[in-house]
Amino acid sequence: HMADLQVLPVGQEVIGKTGLFVLPNFTERPATTYNDAYRDFEVSGDVQNGVRIRVYGLENSDIPKDKGMQKIESLTGLVMTVGSVRSRGKSKDEIVFEAKKMKLAK
Repeated sequence: HMADLQVLPVGQEVIGKTGLFVLPNFTERPATTYNDAYRDFEVSGDVQNGVRIRVYGLENSDIPKDKGMQKIESLTGLVMTVGSVRSRGKSKDEIVFEAKKMKLAK
């Protein structure tokens, strides 16, 4: 049973109005029977810090340099998914941002 997902297209200004930055640490997961491979990035802007953004398909995201924060040149197809996850018998909303593509500034 999949969690009930609401998917809302959002503009990147919900995270930052003057630019978005990615932190060096990211998580990469290989493809499974059910999902494409993906990377989870930690993104910060002047509105929100430490937002997790997931990009499916390894060819759709650049790997950040391993030092400091790097500016994101473009973030395509950003959506916010709100899914209810059950944890210890309680249902809570988990918000995950997903983007179709993430391109880093050179």
